[in-house]
Amino acid sequence: MRLWFSPATLAVIGALITAGAAWWASHEQLSYERQLRAKAEEISALNKTIAATVTGGDSFCYLTLEATGRAAGTPLLMAVLQGAYPLYDASARITDLELFDELVVRPGIYTIEQISKTEKIIPLGNLNPKHAVLLGQWTLPVGAQSKRYNIFVTARNGSTTEFLRLRRINGAWKMAVKVTRDAPTDPATLYENVDDGYPRNAQGQVDW
Repeated sequence: MRLWFSPATLAVIGALITAGAAWWASHEQLSYERQLRAKAEEISALNKTIAATVTGGDSFCYLTLEATGRAAGTPLLMAVLQGAYPLYDASARITDLELFDELVVRPGIYTIEQISKTEKIIPLGNLNPKHAVLLGQWTLPVGAQSKRYNIFVTARNGSTTEFLRLRRINGAWKMAVKVTRDAPTDPATLYENVDDGYPRNAQGQVDW
């Protein structure tokens, strides 16, 4: 049995076949482009991970005084890493603000020698994720009711500033810590932790 089609019918069938072929080609092209984009994004993410592993990425560290030793005024000083990537070539400069206030001649006028007496520089080296490094014993002043330290940490991925504040409440040292990423305009807060019982102002905030 033979099927006969008019020229008009054949033209319609041909047009449908052409349209179907074009649609299939377009579908294949879109699928291929999606695969290329996905692969490019995968490579980009991998490159970012490699770069972060080499530089330290968004990781940072802060210094803290362990709670048990604080009761006796001789806590252990520790560096704690926050983040998924190692931190390289890190160093901490601890400034004793009370001592600084005592040694400066008057606000805004001080010598390098005076400043050096208020600071302690501690090399931290390379720090691994999910690890804390014991830096030794720290002595808190006997009879003091408060203590303020500013800690400046530098590493391969940049620098941070830590505000470490201590207040003696009912004979026990309470601690507050805030870490910011150094930035030209608006420093971003990376970490904040305040002990229960640490004094706050009328607005319920810590006076850093």
